[in-house]
Amino acid sequence: YKVAAGAGFDNFPRVLGQDVAGVVDAVGEGVTSVRVGDRVQYHGDLRKKYGAYAEYALTTADTTVPIPDGVTDLDAAAVPCAAWTAYQALHRKLHIAPAGTLVVAGASGGVGAAAVQLAKVVGCRVIGVCSTANVEWVRELGADDVVDYRTVADGDVAAAVRELTGGAGAEWWLDCVSSESAHAGVTAACFGGAVCSIGGVVATTAEDKVMQRALSISYCFLGMGHAAHDAARLDLPAIGRDVMGHLAAGRLKPCITKVVDLAGIPSTLDELKSRRVRGKIAVKVHADATGSA
Repeated sequence: YKVAAGAGFDNFPRVLGQDVAGVVDAVGEGVTSVRVGDRVQYHGDLRKKYGAYAEYALTTADTTVPIPDGVTDLDAAAVPCAAWTAYQALHRKLHIAPAGTLVVAGASGGVGAAAVQLAKVVGCRVIGVCSTANVEWVRELGADDVVDYRTVADGDVAAAVRELTGGAGAEWWLDCVSSESAHAGVTAACFGGAVCSIGGVVATTAEDKVMQRALSISYCFLGMGHAAHDAARLDLPAIGRDVMGHLAAGRLKPCITKVVDLAGIPSTLDELKSRRVRGKIAVKVHADATGSA
């Protein structure tokens, strides 16, 4: 929905949609890494006009990930943007480790739900932050504790996290919500902690004492990896293969809560704009076909 609204991109008209799973119909000259008939998934290049919401899609062969038997195209399509972003944040930015505490703000959304599950695979203690309606669902995903931002005392999520951690604060905060929410992460972090935001720029003040507390602040923007150097671009399928392993083994659920067809996309984008969507919404191009997200 952000791309549809502009979001800094002016290459219109364009086909929307970034995540694809399907069967390779044709390959370019010299391509040997994939073959016609292979089932693959990928996360597309945000700079390109050819997106996922179509019967045919185009991408670079070396950024695709094979889909193993036992994983449906629909489940595979729901994974890249959400779960790859979560994985990138947890393992490339925050460097989570067993026994540490991770806070996931926006734990009921696509990225947040994936982050909760992937962090539990590592062995972290996970504190999810979400609205009242999603508290039990986030617990079912594996969160050890859940903070309801609608009912927490004085609306102070950071204070609730500090209380849950005995006053020490959390080692890591992944923010999937907003700049304001990410700033709460700065307040809630322990000495030497880290905040990674995908929801907005973290605006800090002198009172935050970021340097004195040795805090690290970072960001994820998965789709722009295609525009970076080869190491960053090829890290996308590397992440994808790891995530696919978790999906195939049942350690990660795609959390699809709704499936629509191509005609249902406009109303679905409006729904996403409300920022009240739980999990993932997938697009099924036609009845016997693959998925896009």
